[in-house]
Amino acid sequence: MAMKETRRQETPRRVLLGIVIGIAILLIPSLVGIQWFSRTHPVYQRGLEIVRGSQVAIGMIGEPIETGWWVTGLARRNTSEFRVTLSGSRGEAEAIINGKRVEGKWTLRYVWLKPPAGKIQTLPEAKGLVVE
Repeated sequence: MAMKETRRQETPRRVLLGIVIGIAILLIPSLVGIQWFSRTHPVYQRGLEIVRGSQVAIGMIGEPIETGWWVTGLARRNTSEFRVTLSGSRGEAEAIINGKRVEGKWTLRYVWLKPPAGKIQTLPEAKGLVVE
């Protein structure tokens, strides 16, 4: 009798474990795909190039400027915005990179740097720059 009760108690746990593993199998590749898409988008890439060469960014967070592990944001048909944490020898800031597509060409609208405490800094060299 005790064996049947033990099996009955284990069954819900196994079902729950199977559900958790199934969700992870579906979710992890989706998240990896989203990160790949974000990091390869031309607006993100060009914005990051501008940040790394910007005297404003270098003065704020130092060099070398490294990106964080996680990129957030979205890219629609004609607009895109990405956010990523940057770190340098002096500290960290969040980069906000925004672009729009006009007549098939992506153009940067702005690149902002947002330090943990302080004012958002606009990188003027990014405004209106054609990406593609």
